Amino acid sequence: MPTAVKAPELPKKWSSSSIPSEHEAKQSIKILQARAKLAGDSQARKLADLTLQKLGNFLLFEAKKGDQNKQKQADEIKPLVMKLFEKAHELSARLKLPTGSFVVRVAKQSKPKFYHNASSAGKKAVWTFKYEDVGLPSVNGTFDITMDRSYASLKGDENKQAKKIGDEAVAETKKITKSKDVKLVK
Repeated sequence: MPTAVKAPELPKKWSSSSIPSEHEAKQSIKILQARAKLAGDSQARKLADLTLQKLGNFLLFEAKKGDQNKQKQADEIKPLVMKLFEKAHELSARLKLPTGSFVVRVAKQSKPKFYHNASSAGKKAVWTFKYEDVGLPSVNGTFDITMDRSYASLKGDENKQAKKIGDEAVAETKKITKSKDVKLVK
């Protein structure tokens, strides 16, 4: 069952001349990893993972300040880390990500579709709704709402019945997704 998940904001780009502090660099890459995971994009995830691995190599070499050989290796790997981060950042900016905002629409209606007609025919009016995340439509689901006796008080006013069932659909979507941002669309 999907829940309202909002992707983290894209981290700041690194300056072209240096890698930021260890904490800031790792945090930026972890954000890229989380965005790739939420989007379900394996290429973006692999690139972010590789960037983190190469950053670790760079930090290991740079930590050995007294060893000329390690400093040379750090200087050689630094442009690779910068380039990998830049590519991972660009790829992450293009990903389709969940927004935590949902739309809900009518997918199917029984015949007859309103309470007064269905009850006269000895049937129940059932409407099927589909909801999906605005940013990542693959985060979706469906549910049914059956018009009950509470619709009888609307005395056959189909506009009021449609509004009431639409409001119920929004409430049900909020309950399912735990999102506060749900809109009914046609």
